[in-house]
Amino acid sequence: MTDPSQWADDLSTESDPCLQDLDLFSQEMAKVYGNKDQRRVAVITLMQGHIQLPQESVRAYANRLKVNLRQAGWNVQKYTEVLYDIT
Repeated sequence: MTDPSQWADDLSTESDPCLQDLDLFSQEMAKVYGNKDQRRVAVITLMQGHIQLPQESVRAYANRLKVNLRQAGWNVQKYTEVLYDIT
């Protein structure tokens, strides 16, 4: 299973053909983000990681939740109020 954030990092550090071809980039994005198992794992991670750690600042906690929301396929802009309520 491809980690989307790792894929994006790899893509940006290499001279990948996806950077020159929008159609190819779209196909690769669909492969990475269209993975149902990736979304399922991200949702489980979100649910398990929704508790703020004792040593974690509110900002770090909110950023961690945003990452988990994105990986779960949720629109962070749409659910900003929910994120605010959680944090």
